[in-house]
Amino acid sequence: MVIDTSFIAFDTFSAFEIAGLSQVINYFFFAEMAAKDKSAMKVSLSRSRFPTFLFFILVCIVFVLLYYCWNLASSNQVLLREMKILESGRLGLERRRSALESQIFEIENERRLAEEDLEKERSARVESENTVMEVSSELHGQLNIAQENEVSINMEMLNA
Repeated sequence: MVIDTSFIAFDTFSAFEIAGLSQVINYFFFAEMAAKDKSAMKVSLSRSRFPTFLFFILVCIVFVLLYYCWNLASSNQVLLREMKILESGRLGLERRRSALESQIFEIENERRLAEEDLEKERSARVESENTVMEVSSELHGQLNIAQENEVSINMEMLNA
């Protein structure tokens, strides 16, 4: 494949300088025409099929769209950075939450064990109080029997 570059010459650069942008575009579109069609090309350049003001409006629209694309891309980058920061903060919070949950679990286990120990101590105290009451009542009974025996012995001694 051979690319024909014979149409690019010094007059092409002068066309950039002198003619409007639409004329330059038309010049490049019609540049591959044969030498016999150059007169037809000059007519088409003077009476352009695409009005210049429409071309400039389209160029302005393209620039506005490019600006909005650039603006969206930059705001997207800012949002992505903020999302990464929030994600790292969320991960830190999840780690902290899991550590706190494990501490709560340990504290609840300790509390449960302490309550079981307290219940065991209470039951042991109640049992010891019951035992003390039984021993006390038994001793009171023995004391009463001993006092009655003493009274009866004293009475027998007085009677004798």
